[in-house]
Amino acid sequence: MTSELCFSSKDGGKTFTRRFFGLEAFLGTIAGANDGFGFFTNTLKVSFRDKPSDAVLAAAIKTSWIRLRHLAPIIGTKTVVDSSSAASYLYQYRVPSSIADAENWADETIIWSKEKNTVRERDDCLKGHWWKPSDSHHDYELHVGPDVQDNVWHFLIIAGHYSVDARSVVQLFGHFLTYLDEQIRGNGIDVSTLKWGEETKRLAPAPVVVALKAAGLPLSLESPTAPAPPAAAPEQAAPPPPPILFLRSHREIDPNHPTGQYTSVIWLTEDETSKFRRACKTHNYTVTQAITGLMFLAEVEWVLKRYNDETEEEAKAELEAYKNSTVIPSLWNIVDQRYKFKQYALHGAEEGSPALGIDGFPIMLDMNAIRKAVKYDEQSKKVWRDTSQSALWGVVKAAAEGYSSTPLTLEGYIEREKGNQKAAVAWDPRGFQIPAFVASSIGDIDRFGYLSKFSPRVPANERSSLVVEEIWQSDRMTEAVRMLMSWQWNGRIAISAQTGAKYVSQRAMDAFMEILKEWIDTASA
Repeated sequence: MTSELCFSSKDGGKTFTRRFFGLEAFLGTIAGANDGFGFFTNTLKVSFRDKPSDAVLAAAIKTSWIRLRHLAPIIGTKTVVDSSSAASYLYQYRVPSSIADAENWADETIIWSKEKNTVRERDDCLKGHWWKPSDSHHDYELHVGPDVQDNVWHFLIIAGHYSVDARSVVQLFGHFLTYLDEQIRGNGIDVSTLKWGEETKRLAPAPVVVALKAAGLPLSLESPTAPAPPAAAPEQAAPPPPPILFLRSHREIDPNHPTGQYTSVIWLTEDETSKFRRACKTHNYTVTQAITGLMFLAEVEWVLKRYNDETEEEAKAELEAYKNSTVIPSLWNIVDQRYKFKQYALHGAEEGSPALGIDGFPIMLDMNAIRKAVKYDEQSKKVWRDTSQSALWGVVKAAAEGYSSTPLTLEGYIEREKGNQKAAVAWDPRGFQIPAFVASSIGDIDRFGYLSKFSPRVPANERSSLVVEEIWQSDRMTEAVRMLMSWQWNGRIAISAQTGAKYVSQRAMDAFMEILKEWIDTASA
């Protein structure tokens, strides 16, 4: 079966296809069934040292996009329905027959906007832009538009999460901006000299195949034979009761919102970022573990303070959940696996890199830890915080234990990919009606190195022709589940929350983020 998960051609090298598997298949299924759920947008706010003319900029962007496709042909795929499978799709790559053919592709996938916007405004308005995997649409689009500041532009890559992840797109943008800088300086290439067809060697296999190779395992999707269970004892202990989940109430508030989503973002200053990182290091936790723990604290406090205008009945149910629940869940916590993919870790490498290189698993955090830090006085009906070191960092400790409870080895990842394939077949669109979290900590983009030469931190006399002033990441989330993403660029941590506008107001979302910021400040003190 693994041969179907590698790109191959049946028409003499004109068209290449491979089947989706695992998380690709699962995310494709939910994007189609759940209103574009998870469609991913990465936005760069870019300033130019010398203002290029509109004609020069447009030509440089088009040429750079074509060059990027030749380097990383995964951006030139379409997704089509896999008629031989009940719950999967195919990547389809058609080799350009000429430079004119490649230019036509660029014209179809570069989307220009003339309207001046802030990054936040552009991200918000494009949340209604998505397509189903079954639409035979190009998998990647590059959106370009002017900022409200003169000589500043926005570059956005939009794709279904089944064909992109955050660190992958940062890699791709690193190459794209390198080409753009060269073209604007007049040091670029004539794309008519590109040899189409040779790029297909960089169409990487499915992530699960790459992981099998990287782990040195046989290229088989058969699970190892499990040892026979021991003979049952005459008397077995009863299984433990299922956990009682803390979940906020949810009901429809704004079913007709134009994009279906609300977003709220906080940016730490450089000083706040340094203090928070220092506090995490002092207590021997990662920033990811700390944000996850504080995310749970903010959620419970937000619910108890009724920021979403809960009815008396809803508030009563939430208070009972606070008192009686055993865990608070984050349904899916995203981690990177691409860096383990060896020769397949980088776009532009000899054999390319898969479109998707992430992994995920649930975390169930002990509500006893939460109740030690977030208190509720039933007589006064007031919520208060225990901000002692033991209470606050006890929650972070519980979050860290949640991360360590899942083996993040390639072997563990491979087994989860098999599980994702089964989940795609059995997916119920109501699955994301659960009012819980999904979370992604993208990491310190400064340290990745892919965009280093475009950082504002590069001395002015050493800079390229452009500077990445700001980076935004967001997912399309139109269901009750709430996504929390975090990343760092130019010395500042950003945290973005996204969820369905049907179930929460913008005011309530902003209140949640204000509470989270207060917990971060407390942890940093």
